[in-house]
Amino acid sequence: AGMVIYLDKHHGDMVIYEKNADQRMYPASITKLMTALVMVDNIPDLENTVITYTDSANLRILGTGSVILNLQVGETLSAKDALASLVIMSCGDVAYAIAEHVGGTVEGFVEKMNQKAAELELADTHFVNPVGLHDDEHYSTVREIAALMSYAMENELCRKLLSAASYTTTATDIHPYGITLYSTTFSRMSTTTFGPVSVIAGKTGYTEEARFCLATLATRPDGRE
Repeated sequence: AGMVIYLDKHHGDMVIYEKNADQRMYPASITKLMTALVMVDNIPDLENTVITYTDSANLRILGTGSVILNLQVGETLSAKDALASLVIMSCGDVAYAIAEHVGGTVEGFVEKMNQKAAELELADTHFVNPVGLHDDEHYSTVREIAALMSYAMENELCRKLLSAASYTTTATDIHPYGITLYSTTFSRMSTTTFGPVSVIAGKTGYTEEARFCLATLATRPDGRE
């Protein structure tokens, strides 16, 4: 297990507590923070861009045990709704659909993920897929995941969605009333307040190899994050 807690949210600020902060570990679905960043880098108009769920994306997610939105092949989502599904409910089927849309192929998208990691100077982070499914070569460290969470919080829409307890997509051709998403972070918390500190955003992850993973942003009464 590993943990790092910063006094302020930005990577490099004072560390209050750390354990195994630089040990390579498996990030599971916290991977989707990078999937989200690559997506927003490459889709300038999230409201009006349409993402289609393909048969190839469906075949990739079948049998993995990933959380899914349960899209039908051919069903479409706005890119904004796809991003919400990705970071709020951690949907693996949507992650593959996003990867194909942005990267042309999943492999092309993963290359963009690793390029982004290099750009952000995450030297001990490497991705093999956009979902967080286990692979020995898919790893990060808790210090670099803390940095990745901080970078995600600098994007206004990512911050808003990672802070949402629930979200309902717009209507799709299969779901005329939209699809309601519930946060994998906040649905597991009986309270968001711990002493003077309140959790305001988060991303979970789990695989048998990674075990339980969590990245959060919290705020104090004085506004410090």
